Amino acid sequence: MLLRVTLIVSLLMNGFAVAESCEPESVAESQFLTVKLYEQGEQKKVLAENTLQVPQTGELSDFSGGTPPSVQGEAALKVGVRVTGAIKPADQGRFRIALKLQVGSRVESPDPETQVVRTETVEIRSDLKTGVTKRFHCGGQQWLELRLE
Repeated sequence: MLLRVTLIVSLLMNGFAVAESCEPESVAESQFLTVKLYEQGEQKKVLAENTLQVPQTGELSDFSGGTPPSVQGEAALKVGVRVTGAIKPADQGRFRIALKLQVGSRVESPDPETQVVRTETVEIRSDLKTGVTKRFHCGGQQWLELRLE
């Protein structure tokens, strides 16, 4: 009896929830884009590797890295990997990607007052298929791999 009274009081205090329909909600499956920049020397070397979750808008923006201490209140230099761009659905299960990858690395300077950051930039516009790795030669001994999951 006490259990029944508790249940009724709980329902009255919290209210009754009724679903608007019996149809399950459609949840868009998350997509992930993996970006890898390689350099081939004596051994294959990974220069940058990022995995980004693709938002519903398709706009990509990610930065992983840091900033060396700035001198005399100047704007900080960024060292690391920045990925920007957009990915949009195309025809026949393909996606159109416009991607900009920037890899910034600090270069030692003999002058302690001088900060140097060397940035390499790769821009790609191409089609991708889910589950297929696509490779792009970037000049010299470097190549970029993109994979959409």
